[in-house]
Amino acid sequence: MKGALRRRAMRLAGVSAALFALAGGIAYATIPDADGTFHACISNADGSIRMIDPSESGSAGHCLGGENQVQWNKKGQDGAKGAQGPQGEKGATGATGPQGPRGAAGPAGGPQGPQGDTGPAGPQGPKGDTGAAGAQGPKGDTGATGATGAQGPKGDTGAIGPQGPAGPSPAIYHASVNVFGNPSVIGNSPQFVSVRHISTGKYDVFFSVPVWQCSRTATLGTTSDTRNNGNVYNAPPGEIAVFGELFDAGGNGTENAIGVATFDSAGTPADHAFQLLVVC
Repeated sequence: MKGALRRRAMRLAGVSAALFALAGGIAYATIPDADGTFHACISNADGSIRMIDPSESGSAGHCLGGENQVQWNKKGQDGAKGAQGPQGEKGATGATGPQGPRGAAGPAGGPQGPQGDTGPAGPQGPKGDTGAAGAQGPKGDTGATGATGAQGPKGDTGAIGPQGPAGPSPAIYHASVNVFGNPSVIGNSPQFVSVRHISTGKYDVFFSVPVWQCSRTATLGTTSDTRNNGNVYNAPPGEIAVFGELFDAGGNGTENAIGVATFDSAGTPADHAFQLLVVC
């Protein structure tokens, strides 16, 4: 308890000494600040106070280790509010404002009287003599076309005509190809000629007839000469696309080939067995 009192007394003595030094004219650069604020450092060891100028560098403007910075303002408390002054003189009269809008019209005169009764018709005059026939006038212009008449009732259904001849059946071509690009030993149409394995996941299927303008579709699956046990067989996942091939293996133009592209489920080219169907 005595130590705390001793340190507090030392701090108060330091503050008083700093203020007396300022009052005595000790030269500091800008102490206090322009707004009247004092800056100082208090030693944590003995409570001594050292005035600083924050605009200076080094220890003259900043606290050192073991010191705490404090600040205070020499401005006193605000004084009491003064009494209200006397009322000022009355100002000059302002300019005349613009004219207001026109008022609503007043009520009209008395109500209109009722209409009088219609007078009686006069007697018909005698019939005049018939005049001489006039010359025939020129032919008038053709009148406008009249409106269309209502539609007549529906006639009876006619007799069924004889059946026409059967149309030609579409030509269907088929090819079954294994993963290595070899055709199945069965399941290929007579028009199938050969298959070429161009690269991974890319095949050309050749027929003996033009097929480039025909509809075509293909599915991934085992060849027609293969059977599997459905209880244990798992088809490999993947994708397939078909296109009309322009060239044969020798680089010559052809109309007899269908291209087939196969992929894995990620879209990367991969070899797959497939079934190709062409309808012309």
